[in-house]
Amino acid sequence: MERTMQRSDIPIVFVPGLKGCRLVDKGGHTHWVTLSQCVRKYSIETSIALPLRWNGETQERDELTPGDVLDKVGFFKVYHQFLSSARKLGRPVHIFTYDWRRDLNETSHLFQDFLLDICNRYQQAVQVVAHSMGGLIAFVAVNRYPHMFNSLLLAGVPFESGVTFLQDMQVGTKVGRNLSLLNWYTNFSWASPYVSLPCEDKQDIFNKHHEPIDIDLFKVEHWIKHKIGIFAHCHTASREMIDHLDHALKQAKKFRDNFPMKHDEYSYPPIALLVGKSFPTKKSIMKDGPKSVCGLDFESMPKVEGDGRVVYSSTHPPEGVPYEEFLTSRTHHFLLGDPAVPSILRHLIGRSKR
Repeated sequence: MERTMQRSDIPIVFVPGLKGCRLVDKGGHTHWVTLSQCVRKYSIETSIALPLRWNGETQERDELTPGDVLDKVGFFKVYHQFLSSARKLGRPVHIFTYDWRRDLNETSHLFQDFLLDICNRYQQAVQVVAHSMGGLIAFVAVNRYPHMFNSLLLAGVPFESGVTFLQDMQVGTKVGRNLSLLNWYTNFSWASPYVSLPCEDKQDIFNKHHEPIDIDLFKVEHWIKHKIGIFAHCHTASREMIDHLDHALKQAKKFRDNFPMKHDEYSYPPIALLVGKSFPTKKSIMKDGPKSVCGLDFESMPKVEGDGRVVYSSTHPPEGVPYEEFLTSRTHHFLLGDPAVPSILRHLIGRSKR
C-alpha cells in the first residue's frame, strides 16, 4: 500500500471484547445492556440467548444485531475513557462492532473484511487496539494479514485457558443486581466463550485432595458425565443441547488452530501487551469442594496473579511472536482506561516501519 497520509494521521481500529457492544432488535430497542436491566434483580422478559440449532458450521441467528460500542452504562464507564483519549490524539478512530456471542471463526472473517475496507479507504496499514476476546480476533487477523497492521495493542487477551468462562456457564453471571439476564443457559448458548476453555493438555480441575482430574472439556461426554454447565441443571441431556455443545467445541478448536505463529518474527508489526498482575485471579477449579455451586467450587483453589479476570500467564501470544509488555494496575474491564495508553500508541507508531 502506498502511504498517502502523515504518520500522525494513521487510523486507529478498536476491537472491543466479550459483551463490549450493545445488542439491539429490529425496532432499535437495546437488549444488551441498559441501566434498568442492571438495577432490576430479574428481567425474564429479556433473553439474549442464541438458538441452539446449527446449520453445518453456522449457528442459527436470533433477531438481535450489534449496536454501538459499550462506552458506558449509566455512571458505569466501560470504554468511555479509552475512546475519549484515543479521539484526543486527533486521528481517525473506527470501531469494529460485532455480535460477540457468535462463533469467532465467523467473526474473524467479518473483522478481516472490515480491516481491509479501512486500509483501502486510507491507503495504508492501520493501528489496531483490541481488548480481551477482541484481541483473539485481532491476533488471528495479524497472523493472516500482517501487512494490514501498522501496529497492534492487545489488552488482557486470554490466549490460554481461563476457568472464569466456565464459571459463567456453570452458575451464570451477575449484571449489576440482575441474576437472570446472563444465566447459565444464556452463557451456554453462545459459541464464542468455548475458545477460552482449558485445553486437553491443561490440568485446571482438581479433586478435594488437590489432585488433577482427567476431564477434557473438549469432549461432550465429559460435560455430561461430570455434570458441567447446562448438564448440572438438566436431569436429561436433550439432543439439541448435545449437538450445540459438540458444534461449539469443534468451532472453538478450529479457531484456536489459527493461533500458532505463521510468519518469521520480522514480518509482524510492532505488538504491545497491556496486562495486569495486581489482582488475585482464578486459575483452577475444585470438583465437589467445600464452596461448590452445582458441583464445581471456583473459590477454594489458590488464586494467581492476573487482572481479576484473565490470568497473567495466559495473556502472552504464542511462542515466537515478538511483543513488548506494559503493566497496568487496572482491573480487566478497565485496562484500556490506563492513562499510559496514548503514549503506548505513539510509541508503537514510532517503532513501525509501515
